[in-house]
Amino acid sequence: MRALPIRQSSTSPTESFDIDDVRVSLKSLMGRLVGVERNAEGLQKAADTIRSYAAYAMNHQFQDEPGWELQNLLTTAAIMVSSALVRTESRGVHFRSDYPVPDDENWRRHLNVQINVDGGYPQPGPLLKPAPISAAQ
Repeated sequence: MRALPIRQSSTSPTESFDIDDVRVSLKSLMGRLVGVERNAEGLQKAADTIRSYAAYAMNHQFQDEPGWELQNLLTTAAIMVSSALVRTESRGVHFRSDYPVPDDENWRRHLNVQINVDGGYPQPGPLLKPAPISAAQ
């Protein structure tokens, strides 16, 4: 999955666009498919839906804060979904029902995401060293 590309507006500033409808739909989508329990099928559906919302919102030249916030929400949602798809394990609040156990050997690391005009893709960072166990634990 590619992250959302940033493009110049191809829609007319006077074209009707229901920001609230897309915002509410995005919130519902993220809660249902990218919430506490996730799997590849749901994450891919979320990615496809976000991409369809973005086809309108990211190409629209908004003149006020609600429109800009929607574009930021869509960008953040795309980053979250693409990162969740890449991480094939469960860790903390990231629970993948299709990968239910942690995989320290491959995934004790952060994901780095860089977005540019061509989109972006999460890249695994370096492996993290295990935290030392103190006597108080």
